[in-house]
Amino acid sequence: MSAFAPSPSTTLAELPESPSTFKTLYVDKSRPAIFSTPPPTSSVFNGSSPLPSCWSKLSSLATLRSSIGSRKVTVNVTPPHGHGDYYSPSTPVGGERFVMPLEVRMSFCDFMDKISRQAGGEDSPVYYYSQQNDNLRDANEGASWLKDEIGLPTRLPYFEAAFSSPSCSPAADAVNLWVGDGRATTSLHSDPYHNVYTVTRGVKTFHILPPWCGGLLEERNLDASRFRMEGDGSEMGMEDLFDETTGERVRTKWIVNDMAPLLGARRHPQGDECPPLPEVCLDHVTKMTISAGQTLYLPPSWYHAVTSDGPTIAVNYWYDMDFNDRWGYENLVKGLQKIVHVN
Repeated sequence: MSAFAPSPSTTLAELPESPSTFKTLYVDKSRPAIFSTPPPTSSVFNGSSPLPSCWSKLSSLATLRSSIGSRKVTVNVTPPHGHGDYYSPSTPVGGERFVMPLEVRMSFCDFMDKISRQAGGEDSPVYYYSQQNDNLRDANEGASWLKDEIGLPTRLPYFEAAFSSPSCSPAADAVNLWVGDGRATTSLHSDPYHNVYTVTRGVKTFHILPPWCGGLLEERNLDASRFRMEGDGSEMGMEDLFDETTGERVRTKWIVNDMAPLLGARRHPQGDECPPLPEVCLDHVTKMTISAGQTLYLPPSWYHAVTSDGPTIAVNYWYDMDFNDRWGYENLVKGLQKIVHVN
């Protein structure tokens, strides 16, 4: 499997001088790595860092509050366990479901108040800002004001050059802001994007698996449901989702394996009802810890489950992947593994 499981670089690295070198060392090899943020006047990059110096302004919740203020944002809310977008083997609405967080529109200041109040409180709903829909460029999201307030760029020319190909647009497909605390948890999944993920406050931990593990993971096509507030807002229930046009149930394909080996105590309480992760995949789990001021490069199709330590702020840029021969080989391997695994 080694050809399909490049070894991630878990030690802090320096970005190569040229995008072409970065492409050769990391992109072409599908190799995850963590990089320190070069100083804004780095001579290696001719006085202009490939990572924005303004990201240092995102290290403070107070700065975010003053920059975004009363502008509206779309916030995710979950029960105290902190899981949204995850598999539940049994639910109040009946049977297994893919469960999504509640989405609430509120002012950013109100959201900051929620974050402050839930610090140290383990029994209250979990609020976090995690809209992965280009929220830093969406005019309907208050976070988009950061472009003007602190000069947050929506383009990173260094990485555009590294990821460019005849079949892909060089511009980022999405630029997203993440704000939350240590209870917000992301279950195991993969994305068809190059992910440039910078932590500006707190710590993010990615437990990652190589793409070929997808053939051994168990996925199911599930009815989807969403959390909802009940009573005075201190309790949360659940409701099924239906297509507004056809009236049919919304369905989502998702991984159903138990996340205990990746998330430990932060796994969902029903984890022991889920199929275990295959041993061969456990042998290839890599823990990537990204501290404030560091950037993770996560290549397309790598599986990852994510946790945070304390109040955390992060920005990520998504770039389209090139569906080239590597993608074809990875999917061939996953398909063959599923056949062998089932039989």
